[in-house]
Amino acid sequence: GIVAAHNTRIESAESKITPSAIVQTVRQSTAYQGDLEGVVDSLEIGGRNLLKGTSFSGILDSSYWWGQQGYTVSIDDTEVYKNFNSLRVDATAVGEAGSVRLNFKSLIEPELNTEYVFSFYAKALEDTTLTARWGYGSGSSSVNITTDWHKYEMVVKTGNQMFMQILPYYDKITTLWIALPKLEKGNKATDWTPAPEDVQEQLDEHNTRISTAELKITDSAIVSTVRNSTAYKNDLNKKADVENIGTIIEQLDEHNTKISTAESSI
Repeated sequence: GIVAAHNTRIESAESKITPSAIVQTVRQSTAYQGDLEGVVDSLEIGGRNLLKGTSFSGILDSSYWWGQQGYTVSIDDTEVYKNFNSLRVDATAVGEAGSVRLNFKSLIEPELNTEYVFSFYAKALEDTTLTARWGYGSGSSSVNITTDWHKYEMVVKTGNQMFMQILPYYDKITTLWIALPKLEKGNKATDWTPAPEDVQEQLDEHNTRISTAELKITDSAIVSTVRNSTAYKNDLNKKADVENIGTIIEQLDEHNTKISTAESSI
């Protein structure tokens, strides 16, 4: 009886130490639930891209993207990621926080002492460490950039004074490419989306193109376009030539009549 009881207790204990049983016990524990709630409470998700022109199409707006004291930036349509152009950064000096750095300006004023997440795809000619921070006593964050395209996320907290730019820099004299960057409030990166201002610009551009096209298909506009066309003018010239030929023939007939009359009088 005692042996049987011991066997039962052993079997019961063994059933509780299988991997699935341990996971289930932990997940049902009060401590686990508390940890999980703490993670959720600390998670902040933004979503709105605070950077302008992040598809890098058209002309780079130098009031939002610029380098200083050793960095130059340009749009590169030969190094693309997911069919989007990249921002090319050429360095002639090793980056540092105070002067040799990039400036990516936010569209709106960031809140003080607040976490923001900067996410992007990047590659470099050689492995390098990229660091980013805000100005005036802010925190900083670093990632290691490789020679292949990868996605990176950096949580950078603002300081106690207003500063509109996030300031990336890296520790090698090399070329870096950045694609689809996104700066958003919070500490969890979301998928890339353009800034609302960029979407509105595209809508305005499309509306302008539609309005221009509509102006060109009115009756008067069609007539004006046709009358100004080379083909129309050539047709008129041909018609004029035919009319001139008819006039010349009439004049020749008239001359022939006069000659015949004169000859009969001789």
